[in-house]
Amino acid sequence: MIRKIVLFLIIIFSAVSSGGAADMPSLIKAAVLPGWGQMDYSRGHGKILMTADLTLIAGLLTYTRYAAVQQRDLESYAGRYANAAELYDNEQYWTDLGNYMNFEAFRTAMLETRQPERIYDEKYAWDWIELDKANSYLEQRRARDISRNRQVMIGGALVLNRIVSLVDMIYLQNRSAKVSVAYEENALYRGLNMEIRFR
Repeated sequence: MIRKIVLFLIIIFSAVSSGGAADMPSLIKAAVLPGWGQMDYSRGHGKILMTADLTLIAGLLTYTRYAAVQQRDLESYAGRYANAAELYDNEQYWTDLGNYMNFEAFRTAMLETRQPERIYDEKYAWDWIELDKANSYLEQRRARDISRNRQVMIGGALVLNRIVSLVDMIYLQNRSAKVSVAYEENALYRGLNMEIRFR
């Protein structure tokens, strides 16, 4: 996620620099914290962008911490009720742990489906003490997955807010700038294309 944001900012700044936009410090402010650059132009909507971004950041931090707590709870729960002496730090392992009552059932299923490479070392074996505990684990894991999905969604909203802020700054600095955003999808690519033209 961080790499995508940095790459996006590099592309935007390159396009703006080649187009002759003058106020680069304000653009940097708008990218770092949406709305901050707009305040250099005494624009009231800058506060709206900034408030939205700070709210999103707070939400991201909250869900990041909550998902970490949920993960620790999952590990503790599995160690207590799945008789797992050692847990494998792998997302597929956490899924398999909830889908099979014990390691032998999992191993049998992998052999029957010709996926022996997916079988874990026996030190990561498990054996749920009862079905209710395994079902409770599944519910906890789904709740953790929801928290992680919300992290991704908030991260996307943070990127979008920066796009809006930068496009707005380009407009404020150069009213003759033409900005177009289009969705493109083909066999090789799917995503948003942004074009900035200066007259």
